[in-house]
Amino acid sequence: MRFPHRLLLSLCLCLGPPGALAQDGLARMGVASGERARQAAQAGLRLRENEEAARIEAAARDDVAELLSRGTRNPGPETERDVAPLPERDRRRLERELAALDARVAARADQRARWLLAAGLELDPALRRLPGDPPEPWLADVTLDPAPLLARVHDASRRELVRAYVREHAGLQARLATLAALVPVQAEAFARARGGLVEGRVPLEDVLALLRANQALELEVLALRVRREQSVQELAALLACTPEAVVVTGAR
Repeated sequence: MRFPHRLLLSLCLCLGPPGALAQDGLARMGVASGERARQAAQAGLRLRENEEAARIEAAARDDVAELLSRGTRNPGPETERDVAPLPERDRRRLERELAALDARVAARADQRARWLLAAGLELDPALRRLPGDPPEPWLADVTLDPAPLLARVHDASRRELVRAYVREHAGLQARLATLAALVPVQAEAFARARGGLVEGRVPLEDVLALLRANQALELEVLALRVRREQSVQELAALLACTPEAVVVTGAR
């Protein structure tokens, strides 16, 4: 049976200072509680990565579906001309692409369900947001200053680990800034190519290549954000504090 920390504290106050055996037991309970919290945070991050990757793939799936529909419907007199139907080979190619993306999104959902079931979290409201709910915010996008973080540890080997995590965090920040700036540029290139396909100026393969490039870029940005969170979680475990405390303490 798991007792709330507040209840344990009340018992300690009533019974007076604990002996060595009691102190050891409370310390072990504290370590176990911290480990459970870290495991829950890691599971939550893994589920979130799955959900956001599925969202990226679903958006690509919607783009392909839009291309298919624009090739079959009359856009109306406001365009001043009809859109020519897609060639049959392009239609078949888009249908295959749509089926592949549908399968990927479904596989993400199956994987997420298996993880939740294995962790006993299938009913946890903190990890099962409703469709359309905004995603959880990432940790603050800051540069870490090692000095205040190093002040929390005195062991030389642990201090070197803190420096290594801060260096990794800086590298992830730089890479994220570079790739995030490319996302709107590639999105605009895809939008232009999509319009060119409908007008018969751009081949389908060029449009699909841009679609895949956009999807790969967004998934890489997601992977970098996840690794940055993992890095901060690991640093928090090293410093025996929360990831939020790492960001607040080390922000500069």
